[in-house]
Amino acid sequence: MRGLHVPDETRYAEIPREMIASGNWVVPHLAGLRYFEKPSMGYWLNAISIKTFGENAFAVRFPTVLAAGLSALMLFFLLMKFGGGRKQAFIGTSAFLTSILVFLLGIYSVLDGMLAVMLTGAMTSFFFFYRAEERKKKIIFLVLFGLFCAFAFLIKGFLAFVIPIIVIGPFLLLEKKWKDIVVLPWLPLVVVVLIAVPWGIAIHLQESDFWNYFFWEEHVARFMSKTADHREPFWYYIPVIFGGAAPWVLLFPAAISGLVRSWSKDLLVKYALCWLIFPFLFFSAASGKLGTYILPLYVPLMLLFAIGIWKYFEGQGRKLFNTGVVFSGLLAAVLFFVFLFLPLEKIEDVSFSKYILLVRILMCGSLLFWLIMMIKAIKSETTIKSLAYCCLAPVFFFLAIAVGASQAHILNHDPSRFIAEHIDEIDNNSIVVSDNYMGPAVCWYLKRDDIYILESKGELKYGLSYEDAKYRYLTFETFKELIEVNGAENPVVLFVGDHRYRKFGVDLPAPKKKYIKNGYVLLVY
Repeated sequence: MRGLHVPDETRYAEIPREMIASGNWVVPHLAGLRYFEKPSMGYWLNAISIKTFGENAFAVRFPTVLAAGLSALMLFFLLMKFGGGRKQAFIGTSAFLTSILVFLLGIYSVLDGMLAVMLTGAMTSFFFFYRAEERKKKIIFLVLFGLFCAFAFLIKGFLAFVIPIIVIGPFLLLEKKWKDIVVLPWLPLVVVVLIAVPWGIAIHLQESDFWNYFFWEEHVARFMSKTADHREPFWYYIPVIFGGAAPWVLLFPAAISGLVRSWSKDLLVKYALCWLIFPFLFFSAASGKLGTYILPLYVPLMLLFAIGIWKYFEGQGRKLFNTGVVFSGLLAAVLFFVFLFLPLEKIEDVSFSKYILLVRILMCGSLLFWLIMMIKAIKSETTIKSLAYCCLAPVFFFLAIAVGASQAHILNHDPSRFIAEHIDEIDNNSIVVSDNYMGPAVCWYLKRDDIYILESKGELKYGLSYEDAKYRYLTFETFKELIEVNGAENPVVLFVGDHRYRKFGVDLPAPKKKYIKNGYVLLVY
């Protein structure tokens, strides 16, 4: 229902599309330019999905959706095997999938979900290895650990090794098995070399500067630089991780109360605490921060929550739980009145206005259902029923968010309809120009990678620095020259976001035609 979001989803759609079109699956390109911010496996997964399902939004998002489901499945296995059994596993998995950040990123194509499932696979495999008694099983799980680390590296780089090291190292020290820190890495390291090194060599042979840029700019500079992108204070992730755990964060006091009683006696709790705390401190220490980066921490967070809330009920307590449920119900009631009385903008499209009204009805109905579930959770006398009602409560609201967002997205972040409406203005001889923000979307929907970039280089700066690509960058002066030289025979078209157009529109020559709609601008020269 929802077109690809600009710029993230269109980027992770266009790079795989260009891999398929060019046949080069080794070196990532965006808009025909070298794009070395990430390794290739995340793009491979999207490309395979596109080859399977076609060039559409479903295909671009499918690997991310699958990653969220597999992360939940591994959480289920951990709790089923080493936690409190099937019921506890059901609660933990449900809480994970109905945490707002997990849900939203689970239906949004970024590489963080793919990284999260590989890191979850690595950490899960290691704990299964640690608890296994048979030598054969230990070897199998250690190989799986190395395999997941290799895949994580091929998706997002050296973070694949940093996270396991800062989790497993402290855990083994707590268990007084410091010798294992030296002995255990060798077999996984062999697996990583066998899986990851062939691509590493291949890309070095094609693009010798890749590792220099990828290691120093994308890792060292992002972690340490005072001028890193998305620079945020040390405490930035504290509200992010708790806010992203809504609505379950309201039951965290009860879960923490349960954990405090027995955390030192439970090996899985110790492991999950290392898995949560040390990566959290690592991400917080980094200069560049984005809310999506801590997605891999929600599996240990919800693992701890499931164990803690179960331990809390075993202690015959309900006061903290009931308090959390009451606040959850109040939140649902407040949101109900917000959506009920929220004024709507006047929209000329009558059918669209009716759809917005339908979304309002869905929102209000889902919030009433949430409130009813909270009432039943308090009244229920059994632990599993109380928690099951809590799991059911936000499901329909999240689905309503997805439906509503699909239409709000059209008005703000989806250029697909705008481009489709004016596709007749563009032929194979047309020279296409865009800003860096909208560029990947233009490439994706026009199925071409030869566009020019106007005014701001943004994330394409590195690719545009090569001698064979510098001509693709246009200042306002060179843009005017391009029109003067080509405009008579080859039409020049410019796609930009409305916010950019308002900023520099006065610097552009007068077009023959101008179209503005839903935050996007097309100028034809």
